[in-house]
Formats: sequence, C-alpha cells, structure tokens
Amino acid sequence: MNMTVKNKVIVPSGMIEGTHHVFRCSSCNAPLADLMVNYDQVDAEWNIIVECCHCGDKSYQQTIKGNFLVGRTEEVSKYTAISDYDIYSDPIVIKTVKVADYAK
Repeated sequence: MNMTVKNKVIVPSGMIEGTHHVFRCSSCNAPLADLMVNYDQVDAEWNIIVECCHCGDKSYQQTIKGNFLVGRTEEVSKYTAISDYDIYSDPIVIKTVKVADYAK
C-alpha cells in the first residue's frame, strides 16, 4: 500500500479528506449527523438514515459510496450527539440524543 504524508499525517493511497454528508431531520430540519467519506476507492454503497431526537422523525435516506466516518460538525454538535447505530440493517440506522433544543 502506498503512503503519503499530508499535514504531518500518514495517509494511505486512495484515502481522501472527505466529502461531507450532513443529515438533517426531514420534519424539524435539526442537524443530526455529519458523515465524511474517507476512502472512496471501495466498491461499497450504504443506505443511511438518522433518527431525530428532537421531534421523533428521521432524516431523508442518503446513499454513501465508499468507507465513511460518522461525526459531528460544530453546527451538529451544538444540538445532537450520536447514541447508537445499527450497521446490520438496510438502511443503516443512526440514533441520536439531544444536546440542546433546536429552534427552527
């Protein structure tokens, strides 16, 4: 495997800085999770939804291609945290907990 050094971090070839997919609730629009594709040279597609801890609904389903990390941007972390996930379901379901009330 080829490696390069980028910003003092060793990065395997094919690893990318990432395309972000911010999931928002389909009802209340609260920011729920930020998924970052970190390796797009993998032949994998994942259907993902995120449950909303603010109103009980969920995000719209998104399809992610490649390997990814689940995280929180500054905007997401103000209101929501990841509590659990089910990687064995299709779509993958990510569950959240409320950090602070989200005002529309």
